[in-house]
Amino acid sequence: MLNFAKKAILLTLVAFLAVSFFACGNGGEPAEQSQPDINSNASSVPESSDIEQPLELPDVSYSYSEPSYTYNDNFLPEVPFAGIYNARSLKGYCTQSPNEKLYPASLTKMVTALTALKYCSADAVFKVGTELNLVNEGSSIMWLGQGMRLSLEQLIYGLMLPSGNDAAYTIAVNVARSIQGNEQLSDKDAVAAFAQLMNDFCNEIGAADSHFVNPDGWDNENHYTTVKDIALIYSLGLKNPITSTAMATKQISFKTESGHKFNLTNSNLFLNEESRFFRQDIVGGKTGTTNLAGACLVTVLSIENDNYILITAKCADNSSRYVHTSTLIEMAYRYHYAEEIYNPATQAGK
Repeated sequence: MLNFAKKAILLTLVAFLAVSFFACGNGGEPAEQSQPDINSNASSVPESSDIEQPLELPDVSYSYSEPSYTYNDNFLPEVPFAGIYNARSLKGYCTQSPNEKLYPASLTKMVTALTALKYCSADAVFKVGTELNLVNEGSSIMWLGQGMRLSLEQLIYGLMLPSGNDAAYTIAVNVARSIQGNEQLSDKDAVAAFAQLMNDFCNEIGAADSHFVNPDGWDNENHYTTVKDIALIYSLGLKNPITSTAMATKQISFKTESGHKFNLTNSNLFLNEESRFFRQDIVGGKTGTTNLAGACLVTVLSIENDNYILITAKCADNSSRYVHTSTLIEMAYRYHYAEEIYNPATQAGK
């Protein structure tokens, strides 16, 4: 009878220990808790969606007791070049290939605008001429015609909203001739002279890894920049009242010095209220697309009076750049509302 009682006690003890062991897992240590998937693209809209609707703003009412989120160097595996930067401090919270050469397509046009504004007044009137013959077939244009007269500011709207390559060449030729004091300078020589001014401007501001050969961003192996330089260039664009306003403008109508009327719409779908990608927290940006560059997008995100510059380059197509940027937007919100959660190893320049 005693032996039976001992056996019962022993079996009970073994059963208790077994239950405790399997409940804890990993040799008795607490089971690992799952972390929230902050790389998810919950707010993006599938490309197959036929319904145009605004993206929902991310839930920003997060409460982080232990902010410890970090991202590796491949946080957007389908995007070769990407980054999240604070527009004021230029801190790179999360970057992908920040110092590697990329083709910028029409992201170039911010350099074109800032270079022109460095040398000419925004109300300077330029005449459209034979430089239109330099515009490549298939270019996005604002529909300029020879003989038209427009202010530099109006041309910048045509440069930034519909991404007019014709505006880019008219700006380049007129500024170069003005600087050199030579109205007889050929169109090609004037464009080359303006490209040099663009490169001088980039060297002055510290965008040393950039080199430009044209004002519109058309593909050329010697026309390149980096994610880090783009962030710097667009941070300066936000400080300039002409370019910052143009980036944020959804639509504009104006009459030129020569009496021509223009109605321009921004190509940035984040600013288009009829697009499924429309967002109220986006206050500017620039699109760009060429064969070498792929689909590119600079986006200015505003969160509680802080601006963030988001960059995606060499995306597969037009829609994917908005989908991938939507992921960056959610990441930027999490960075904004949590303290010291970025991984220093992924900062620009590391």
